[in-house]
Amino acid sequence: MSLPAAPPVARPDQPAGGLGLFRIQALLTLLLWAAWVLLPPVPQGKWLLLSVAMLVVGIPHGANDLQLLALHRPGWSAFRRFIVYGLAVVAAMAAMLTWPLAGLLVFLLLTAFHFGQGEMLIGSATSLGLRAVALAYGAVLLLALLAPHAAALPAYLPATPGFARLVQLFARLPASPLPYVGAAAALLTVAVAAERFQSEGVVRKLAVLLGLLVLFARTDLVFAFSVYFGIWHSPDSIRLFSGRLYGGGGWRAVRRFYVAALPITGLALGLLAGAGWFNARAGLAYPLPFVLLTFIFAVTVPHVLVTEPIYREPEA
Repeated sequence: MSLPAAPPVARPDQPAGGLGLFRIQALLTLLLWAAWVLLPPVPQGKWLLLSVAMLVVGIPHGANDLQLLALHRPGWSAFRRFIVYGLAVVAAMAAMLTWPLAGLLVFLLLTAFHFGQGEMLIGSATSLGLRAVALAYGAVLLLALLAPHAAALPAYLPATPGFARLVQLFARLPASPLPYVGAAAALLTVAVAAERFQSEGVVRKLAVLLGLLVLFARTDLVFAFSVYFGIWHSPDSIRLFSGRLYGGGGWRAVRRFYVAALPITGLALGLLAGAGWFNARAGLAYPLPFVLLTFIFAVTVPHVLVTEPIYREPEA
């Protein structure tokens, strides 16, 4: 079923929300990076930053998925949308807790596609080949984030032979950001050839990418993820989704998006607390970071399915 006509959205070579949002993102990234380098280490500071990123933008950016689902499932009642979405969340969480290694691999694949689509394919009715390019681009981002911190990964994952082999695989990958920048440049060249980017947009994107990948390699895994997820991915998505739901974008649409997101944001926080409780009561003994990862996986599965057609909706 085709989607209703969408209001204009930013091309991928124009940062979502325009230069105003782009400048705020760049400034916040530089300020946090400077704080990491110049200020004395703060115990648990990276977890505080992750908590703020999740509460302020991370969870809210997916908290209007039910309204977005209504755009391409208009025949479904609000109750049916809630039940289907909720069952997908519960099923994904149960699968991750039951088959954690397989769940993590699926999570990495979905996240790579979701990040790549948000980076490259906004407003594009894409071919299968271009979606594969977006998946590869997202994979480059994830590998550049994880490879420099392979030694730290065991603290966040269950202590099983399967996870140990996965960590060894990441440890064999280059820790330097340069190979990943080169790979991203090659993928962006393909996007230029497909007329998804203007050349000046590629230069700006590569400059941002270089800065982010150096930050990934030179800081901490949780800190780096918080910066990318909280400052770049989620705000760009909020800008896109608010414009899609409320027409034309702008800060007024963003404000309406946040107000509408409050109930589901509250439910999501309750789900996160419930996951922690279940981990303790069921004797699973997963590390708390993996419980958080399980929660993110549980909401990522339906989020990717709901937003995939929104990202590729052609420009009006």
